[in-house]
Amino acid sequence: MVSNSKNTESIVCAAMELFREKGYSCVTVKDICSKSGVASSSFYTVFSGKDDILAHVLTGQKDDFGDTMLNLLEANSSLEKLWVLYKKYLDLGESFGAELVSAMFKLELDGRMSLISSVNDYVKKYNSWFVRFVDECQREGVIQNPGNAAELVPMGVSLTYFVLLEWCAAKGAYSLKDRAYKEMERFYNVRDSLRGIYENI
Repeated sequence: MVSNSKNTESIVCAAMELFREKGYSCVTVKDICSKSGVASSSFYTVFSGKDDILAHVLTGQKDDFGDTMLNLLEANSSLEKLWVLYKKYLDLGESFGAELVSAMFKLELDGRMSLISSVNDYVKKYNSWFVRFVDECQREGVIQNPGNAAELVPMGVSLTYFVLLEWCAAKGAYSLKDRAYKEMERFYNVRDSLRGIYENI
């Protein structure tokens, strides 16, 4: 339902600020309209409700690949490039915060949002890159998991998704990126001397 309305940015900015301040479940469309200065009748010409705002933001983040491309160009190794691809969604999770990502999981379970589908769309779009970087790391002896790269990638993504869920359950009590990268290092069996390089990405 989202159009390129001049109100869209005002609504999204106001909504995201309110979601972070008050928690997703405590924010109403009326609150969003009041904060954004947009009449409710205008709100409903852009969004069908607050769930639609989250879907819009998630889609926009998924399609914004500019920073990731710059990070890929600056990466020094295939392992760093692999971590850059994962970083896109880990950054998104941390910027949203555990409470808001938890709300997204709830919307997913209620059938009102497709977080899994959004992640899978991203992975499909860049699957050949994921597979290429894993394969290169295996040939260089950086990744010591001998599995087929094309089969390892979706398993690594599923692992990351599970870590995100655990992080939400812990209410963001620890660094999502740190936990996710450590789990992926174990899964891919990254050479010991190269563990922790994600900290520089």
